[in-house]
Amino acid sequence: QNISSDLYGLGKLNILDLSQNSIQKIETNIGLLQNLTDLNLDGNSLMNLPTEIGLLKKLTSLGLSNNDLKTVPKKVSLVENLSVLDLSGNQLQNIFSDLCLLENLSV
Repeated sequence: QNISSDLYGLGKLNILDLSQNSIQKIETNIGLLQNLTDLNLDGNSLMNLPTEIGLLKKLTSLGLSNNDLKTVPKKVSLVENLSVLDLSGNQLQNIFSDLCLLENLSV
């Protein structure tokens, strides 16, 4: 399943929980949700993420656990306020060192 394009018009949205919805793809329009602080995509069927995820500058929490991710876009390292990043339960083949640049990220 994909996310309805209408959702991307909600520019003032702060929290978006789309966990457990069998979502297979996140559109590049995710970058339009500039006010998101919390994005939960846990328990879907995501195999990749668009680089536009790096445009979500206000994001503090990103839940991506239990998907089918093999990699995470390097642009995630541009989300400077990110303090929670859950990648557990994926098939990650490598984690890029740029994640170390996220000073607020707690492990």
